[in-house]
Amino acid sequence: MNARARASLRGVRPGDAYAVTRRVIVAFGIAALAIAAGNTAAQADDPCGNTERCVVMEVESTNAAPGAIVELGVKLRTRGQAVASNTAEIVLGGQLSGVANDKGRGDCAANPAVDAALADFRFSPLGCAPDSSCTGVRGVILTSGPIADGTTLFTCHVRVAPGASMGGHSVTLTKAAVSDPTGVEIPVAVAAGSINVSKQESGSAQSTSSSTSSDGACSLGSGSGTSSWATLLLLVPLLVLGGRRFAMRRR
Repeated sequence: MNARARASLRGVRPGDAYAVTRRVIVAFGIAALAIAAGNTAAQADDPCGNTERCVVMEVESTNAAPGAIVELGVKLRTRGQAVASNTAEIVLGGQLSGVANDKGRGDCAANPAVDAALADFRFSPLGCAPDSSCTGVRGVILTSGPIADGTTLFTCHVRVAPGASMGGHSVTLTKAAVSDPTGVEIPVAVAAGSINVSKQESGSAQSTSSSTSSDGACSLGSGSGTSSWATLLLLVPLLVLGGRRFAMRRR
């Protein structure tokens, strides 16, 4: 240590050094929390997280009165991928049930904008009773060309029980799968929506991704890179404090 450094250390009182170190710890802690919060918000907005080649299928939220039949949509977020064919099952149950058409299948329809070569909708499991034992409606859509980002793939009619409780009823997707125009499978993540039950009239659908889950094919990013930076920021002040205490003991 040179003479100038020794002189500067002699002029710093232990209490002042501790106060400075404490401020450094607080500053680094705030920075780490800010990074962690930003990472959480990013994950909530994009269920695919850090996975580059991944698309999102999400349920559109809507409003309904008890006993009403509402139209529920499933939207596609391509994230720059060329998507042609897709399938997903809307999970129902409890106070929500599917509606059958005149053929006994799910009362659903593919979006005409998708230009589907094939669209099929069936209750799940096979042979179930729509009003009692069915747990979902599965849709399969095959197209010859790519689907535009933000397109509602299909809609299904869902019945809300007359005695349904007020508030939000989550609606999720399962068994989701998509492929590009050549038939190559693309990893997919799903985002849940909800039917918000109130005494007011049914409202228009809203896109939501408030609840997310992986459907197996897509590995949801955990933000490990950003988390590592946050952890590093938390460790730095601890190392500084430890080094400072060691230096004070040496003196």
